[in-house]
Amino acid sequence: MNFPVPSNPALAQDVDIYAAVYEFVRQYAVPLIPPANIYRGWQNYSALPPSSNEYAIISIISNTRRGTTVEEYNAPDPETDGTLSLHELVQCRVQIDCYSDDDNHARQRAQALETIARSTVGPAFFKQHNIGCNHASDVRSMSHVDGSKQYVKRCMTELYLTYWASVGLSLPWFDSVDANIKNVDVYHPPVKKE
Repeated sequence: MNFPVPSNPALAQDVDIYAAVYEFVRQYAVPLIPPANIYRGWQNYSALPPSSNEYAIISIISNTRRGTTVEEYNAPDPETDGTLSLHELVQCRVQIDCYSDDDNHARQRAQALETIARSTVGPAFFKQHNIGCNHASDVRSMSHVDGSKQYVKRCMTELYLTYWASVGLSLPWFDSVDANIKNVDVYHPPVKKE
């Protein structure tokens, strides 16, 4: 039996990791960071605050498949084609770097984010965004000397988040089948043992 290949791919579901993590940092990094000082990583033409090292940078480090693609068929109306939805569970590593002129502030912010992500509060927060919060890495100090030869305090943690990436395809369907069933023994007689 031959089926036509599904066509017309479209994103069926997508999540905005950066928007969700931005809100998480804005709400839970204490001492609080001004919202304008929370940056998306890997951007060109983005200037850091001119007179302060009080900021955070959010960077997606990796997206890794977890498990096998889940296929879901739906053909509710016999007059129209159905849909084939393909769902892939993705684990996303997001690095959050907290900067400060005060070593305690950088550490406290990263520590607060790590602690909350590892509690019931973190998963409940991300659930609103259709994202699972699995865990967070231990806080690490990444302090360094910046371009102006100033010592900048930097602490980071990584969030391990999961979400479903989904693609929908148009799925032609059928309402009758010609199976052309024949007696196998007539066309392929059994071999007689001697």
